[in-house]
This record gives sequence, C-alpha cells and structure tokens, in this order.
Amino acid sequence: MSRTSGDTAPDAAAEQRRLLMARTPDERIAMMVAMWRDAVSIVESRLVADGVVEPSALRVGGFLQIYASDFDAPTLERIANRIADASISRPPRTRTAGPPTGPHHP
Repeated sequence: MSRTSGDTAPDAAAEQRRLLMARTPDERIAMMVAMWRDAVSIVESRLVADGVVEPSALRVGGFLQIYASDFDAPTLERIANRIADASISRPPRTRTAGPPTGPHHP
C-alpha cells in the first residue's frame, strides 16, 4: 500500500522524502510541531467564526474536527464528554507565535 495520498507522482514523492530525511531529527520535529499548531489554529479559527467561544467548547470542537473520522460515534461522544469535564477545572491554553523556545530550542 502506498503511503502517499495517491495524487503525487512516485518520483516526486521519493524526492520529497529524500529532502525531508536530509533534515536533522530536531528540524523534522520542529516542522511537525509547526504544522500541528497551524492545523489547530485553522480549526479553532473556524470554530470561533461559527460562534464557539467557550474554552471547553473550543477543545471539544477541535477534537471532533480533527479526530471525527478516527472513532465511532459512541467513542467520540465519550471522549468529547471527558474533554469537556476536564476543561472545567483547567484554564485555557495560551498560544505563542513563532518557533518553539526553551532549553531544547535555543
């Protein structure tokens, strides 16, 4: 089974993989984190545009948008309820712009 979406020519996919693997593991992780942050920002922006403003509703809505095709309906509902319950006792996350910083990211 192919690991590409099916619309990428095999030679282009091989070149893309070669370029990706030429990066250091730290660079690949930083790319993944940046892509994940972008995906979450897009989902949250859409939810806010649809009128969702409560932090727990944003967390649940984000989960449902991102993982809806990964679980059956009862499992989605069970997880969404747990996220909502956990969100009540937890302040909302704060987002920072830019690359990761800290002791591992100078």
